[in-house]
Amino acid sequence: MDWTKAKTILIAALIITNIILGASLFIVKNNMQYVNLDEENDIRSFLASRNIYVYSSIPERTKSMPVLNVRYDNYPPEKIQQLIENAAVSFAGNMSQEEIVQRLKDFLIESGLFNEHARLETFIDQENGYIVTFKNYYNDIPLESSFITCVIENGRITDIEPLLLTPTKSGTNKKEIIAATTALFKFAGLIDSSQTPINITDIQLVYWVPDMFLFDMEDTTSDTAFPAWCISYNGEKKCINAYKE
Repeated sequence: MDWTKAKTILIAALIITNIILGASLFIVKNNMQYVNLDEENDIRSFLASRNIYVYSSIPERTKSMPVLNVRYDNYPPEKIQQLIENAAVSFAGNMSQEEIVQRLKDFLIESGLFNEHARLETFIDQENGYIVTFKNYYNDIPLESSFITCVIENGRITDIEPLLLTPTKSGTNKKEIIAATTALFKFAGLIDSSQTPINITDIQLVYWVPDMFLFDMEDTTSDTAFPAWCISYNGEKKCINAYKE
């Protein structure tokens, strides 16, 4: 027997075993789950049989998450209108997108309408200006339906629509999250796809307040945001509670 060759093979096997064990330990320690390719192909085939088509990637990894306490701050329309009328900021001249966004952020911060959780979401060019939307995030997870949109026309701010949720603290207990494939299966049971094809264009893990639009907008209100899979389809969105039942 070639002991040198056998020893080399044994060492290589031990290294591979350690890598596998280390990866498994990392997954367990971080409460992560993975979706394999067979699962993804199965759910795509099942959805297609129901007249539902997925035109986006399906997230492969999830991990346990806590709930998130959030605060909604009311911005009365009259206050917003006064801010717009008194705004001294100008966007005239040849400005880059980065300059416009930064100047707008500075204005919103000074006006008390911006926080450290907001990020640029969309920047849309219009004939006479721009529509700029910022969205709130917490630990890289977007807060669904939490945004501030500003309309700039002819170098001036003409409209501001704030609907921002400010994260206050996360829960102490993390719970297991269902896979995106499971959320898609549940989605299929909630959607009527018998007449019109359903085209899914995005699947995203978010924090979601189920009854957000039932907030009492007259006062500052606190609520709880839960992890959810937000599925975008045919110009609409549906959020599926991501906690395992």
